[in-house]
Amino acid sequence: MNSWWKHRSFKVRLTLWYAAVTAVVLAMFALGTYEIVEHRLAAEIDRQLRIDFDLVEAQLEKDPAGQVRWLVRGAHGDDGFARLSAWFEVWSEDGRLLLRHWLVPDSDIKTTLPPPLGSTLRFTSIELEQGLHVRLMERPARVEATGVVMRMFRDESEMRRTLRQIVEVFLFTLPFAVVAASLGGYLLARRSLRPVAAMADQAQRITSESLSARLPNPNPADEFGQLATVFNDTLRRLENSFTE
Repeated sequence: MNSWWKHRSFKVRLTLWYAAVTAVVLAMFALGTYEIVEHRLAAEIDRQLRIDFDLVEAQLEKDPAGQVRWLVRGAHGDDGFARLSAWFEVWSEDGRLLLRHWLVPDSDIKTTLPPPLGSTLRFTSIELEQGLHVRLMERPARVEATGVVMRMFRDESEMRRTLRQIVEVFLFTLPFAVVAASLGGYLLARRSLRPVAAMADQAQRITSESLSARLPNPNPADEFGQLATVFNDTLRRLENSFTE
């Protein structure tokens, strides 16, 4: 690889550097964008989970047999919100399932979740079943005077769809951006190296009979101009040595 790289022209190497830097910058930008969007979407789901928790906790009670039940009342006495959005489990503090309400029928769930890890607030994302990704919140609660742990669920399908679209857009635009950067890098390198090409062309014409010729130096202040100045000073000394 080193040998191949060393045998490429400076224009080619500069073009490849432009392409590589562009790819890295875009990848970092895409990664940063992905992380920010993922964080914001997850934070919004977590906010909705907290709202669900407050609504559902207020609707839990114990029946005469001591079993936890859900009153299923919406904010205005209806059951619309509760039935459409609430997706939760209620566990005892010693790890017994007291109540479950899932939008997915129990028979469709092949993998049962283990009891909560503890009575602390926790957010996490899990794959409940293949292709069924949910955001999970575990949080201590109370049903009348009894301490319980509630699990609230929210579907992550929309969030994952948005994140997937971000990845697809990046993967689609990256090749075009790299090609555009390569073309721009090549044109810039070609234009930047034009003074070197002119100096090389003039240097090839200089012989012992034409030591009075000088290399073109349109901009003595830049690096190429400084190089041309050094060569011209060398030619001047050679010319003086021949004429003395």
